[in-house]
Amino acid sequence: MIYLANSGGYNTFSIQKVIERVGGKSEITSNPETLLKADKVLIPGVGHAKHAMDKINKLEIAEALTQRTRPTLGVCVGMQLMFSHSEEGDVELLNIFPERVQHLPKSLRAPHMGWNSLAIQNSSSKLLKGIENGEFAYFVHSYYVENNKNTSAYCEYEDLKITAAIECDNFFATQFHPEKSASVGEKIMKNFLEMS
Repeated sequence: MIYLANSGGYNTFSIQKVIERVGGKSEITSNPETLLKADKVLIPGVGHAKHAMDKINKLEIAEALTQRTRPTLGVCVGMQLMFSHSEEGDVELLNIFPERVQHLPKSLRAPHMGWNSLAIQNSSSKLLKGIENGEFAYFVHSYYVENNKNTSAYCEYEDLKITAAIECDNFFATQFHPEKSASVGEKIMKNFLEMS
């Protein structure tokens, strides 16, 4: 069972569908104890970082998410919530990863939207197992995180390298949308489902 944190993400239904396609089950919850102790938790996200953090704080689930010791996956805004601060709403985030979320440079069109190839940076990534360098995933976002030591894959948008996937210990995340990324997205969800 994968529990989806009720963080206000608009992509919850489509994420549940891809989990179902790869043989998993999911449930949405706002219960802090469930989110702390569940075998697997996913933080969805299509929307605004500040609005999502406001909801997380109102539901008092931030501590449960940050204190988890079992596999936890963030998707799109759900990934961005795992960092320390976002320029979107000038908001402090969960601070699981120390980096900051920035708006795309003014020289680039925002949002960055469409299919982009993945450059695998961590060949031993648990989340990206079975995904080849150059495979495509689907992105829709105006904010991004620079490459860093925990980046497991990146994509290039013009001359900018964007963290596409990240992982450290039991925390994993993708900037792209697995639920819209066809076979790549299904592999991501299957890998997450099979993590112990």
